[in-house]
Amino acid sequence: MYLQVLEELGARWAAVAVAVSVHGLSCFALATHGTDEQKNAWLPDMLGGETIGAYSLSEPQAGSDAAALTCRAQAVEGGYRINGSKAWITNGGKADFYTLFARTSDTGSKGISCFLVPKGTEGLGFGRPEEKMGLHAIPTTSAHYDDAFVPADRRIGSEGQGLPIAFSALDSGRLGIAAVATGLAQAALDEATAYAKERKAFGKAIIDHQASDSSWPTWLPLSIPPAPPTSMLPAARTRASPIRVRPRSRNWSPRMPP
Repeated sequence: MYLQVLEELGARWAAVAVAVSVHGLSCFALATHGTDEQKNAWLPDMLGGETIGAYSLSEPQAGSDAAALTCRAQAVEGGYRINGSKAWITNGGKADFYTLFARTSDTGSKGISCFLVPKGTEGLGFGRPEEKMGLHAIPTTSAHYDDAFVPADRRIGSEGQGLPIAFSALDSGRLGIAAVATGLAQAALDEATAYAKERKAFGKAIIDHQASDSSWPTWLPLSIPPAPPTSMLPAARTRASPIRVRPRSRNWSPRMPP
C-alpha cells in the first residue's frame, strides 16, 4: 500500500512524492533499531508529519562506497562531537532531524554508527542548494558539522551498527523512489496518449497514424503482469493503465521477441 501511495503521488507531483519517500527513509532507523524510550519520544511526531526528516549517509568521496565515509563522531562526556561533511541531502536545511551516519572507530565498515541529529544543533550548517534539472520544490544540499555536539541518547543502535542500519533503510528507500518514478512515467504516458488521441493531422488523430499505432509490435504486451504471489511486496502490484511495456532484455532488438 505504501508504494502504491508513492506511485499515485509521483504521478501528480514528483517532488512531494520524493519528500515523503525520503522522510520515510529517515524514520526507518529509529523505527527498527531505536529503544522504546527513543521511539516514544520522537516517533509519534515523525509518523504524524509534525517533524520532517532527512537522510545523511553519502559524502563527496563516499557515495556508493558508504564504508569509506570519513565524517567522524568522537565520544566525549555526555555524547559525541561530530566533524565532517555530508552531500546530496534531500530536505537539507529544512528538515527537523537528520539521520546521520558517522565514523566512531577506524575499523572499516564496522566503525560506523547512526545518530538522530536535531535541527538547530550548534555547529551544523548547510551549503547552497544544488541547481537541479527538476524536483525544485525540495532542496538538495550539503551539510557541514563543525564540532557539533550530539547527546548520547541520540545514537540509534549500538556503536558500529550504523552501516547495516543504513543499508536496510536503503533497501526500503530504493523501492520508494522506484514507485515515484513509476508514477511519474505513467503520468507522462497518460498525458502523451491523451494528446495523441486529441491532436489531429491529415484528417485523423495522430495516434491513428502508422508510426503511433499500427506499427506497435504485436508481441509486446499491453500491460505488466501482477507480481507473483511469492513476491516480498505484493502491495506493489501495478495499477490499471492503458499501456504498460515489460522491460526489454539487454540484447533486445526490434526484430526479436523478448
